Amino acid sequence: MDRKGPESRLRMTSLANNQARGAMPLQKSEAVMNALVDELKSDHERFRRYVSAFERETTLLANGELSDYSLIQQLAEFFSALPDEAHHKIEDIIYVQLAERLADDMSGQGDNLHELFDLCSDHQDMAAFAETFREGVAQMLSGAELPRAELAELSVQYIQHFRTHMFNEELHFFPLISEFLTSDDWEQIDSKIEAVMGDARLSGKVSDVEALESSLLAHLQSSH
Repeated sequence: MDRKGPESRLRMTSLANNQARGAMPLQKSEAVMNALVDELKSDHERFRRYVSAFERETTLLANGELSDYSLIQQLAEFFSALPDEAHHKIEDIIYVQLAERLADDMSGQGDNLHELFDLCSDHQDMAAFAETFREGVAQMLSGAELPRAELAELSVQYIQHFRTHMFNEELHFFPLISEFLTSDDWEQIDSKIEAVMGDARLSGKVSDVEALESSLLAHLQSSH
């Protein structure tokens, strides 16, 4: 399976920093924008596949049927790690730049702010939700008494939230990115993302999440 992860995004976003600073040429800014949006959409496609697997296994759990606890644990670990270490951090950077652009637009386009939900806050809520579920799975696997129904209900809420979140991003956030961000905006975004992902690579977080997803993919492929 062809899969791009945090490391490929780091390499891609660093391309625009090979030239001298100044206003990024329009062609270059469009290339950076298109590559980033395509990467985020590709992430969503991967996330949807994992969410479907998550839903299948937790439904079995809720019904008292045999479920793959090891896979549930890997999925819980994944959702509490990769989105927040890479995908959501990048979206947050773009979101802040877009919100500032729309608010400062003197032509009246600031009205488009009503189409933006609070992306950063939603990411924080999702991270807290994912961590709660991860801890619940860990407790269950350690033998603690955690009702299956309670864990299954947590998973249902998280899955619904995750799907709604991605739908809203694709309906509102991505189109506004393409329409309103300027070449100067993309230069700033590119620089900030390079710094964030560079720090993640140096701290070892990039390799950690890459290894986690590789293990998850291997598990999913072996179970079908």
